[in-house]
Amino acid sequence: MATPTLDGSIADWASATRLDTDLTGAGGFALFGQGDAGSFYFAISAPAGTVIGANTTIWLDTDLNTATGFSVFGAAGAEYNINIDSLGGVGLYTGGAGAIKVADLSAVFGSDGSVIGIALPKSLLTGTPDILRVYADVNDVTFLPNSYTGTNFTVDTRAPVTVGNLTVDGDVTEWG
Repeated sequence: MATPTLDGSIADWASATRLDTDLTGAGGFALFGQGDAGSFYFAISAPAGTVIGANTTIWLDTDLNTATGFSVFGAAGAEYNINIDSLGGVGLYTGGAGAIKVADLSAVFGSDGSVIGIALPKSLLTGTPDILRVYADVNDVTFLPNSYTGTNFTVDTRAPVTVGNLTVDGDVTEWG
């Protein structure tokens, strides 16, 4: 899968990288995630007229254990979070939303503020994980997934597993 261009648009984000669905998301919003050997990439799209701003947070469960890390609403355990501050800066943090800054991140907003694309180098994360669980809130109002309990949005950069002529990669076209 091609690395997305962080340009304030979701036009080049493949539909397979969308993490939410009609059942797990919120009307008009979309959360995308993908990665490669060196980075994870995220994008959030909001309805026209909604500016993605301060206190928008992407929670990252890097050890895939909901019992460790910062407890997000008692349902998720996040070792890190990506947070937008009051000046529009985007950073990687540990602890609560925007609590302990680890690094500034590369991010691009769309011209009307309804889209953001973010790059997160894996080297900033302890253990440089290849897979992580993702939860997001937009402006502390809209939650993706809409329930943090029992819904798993994961971004997995590991190579697909091939068994015989079948590849376990989320695409069933070769399964006939």
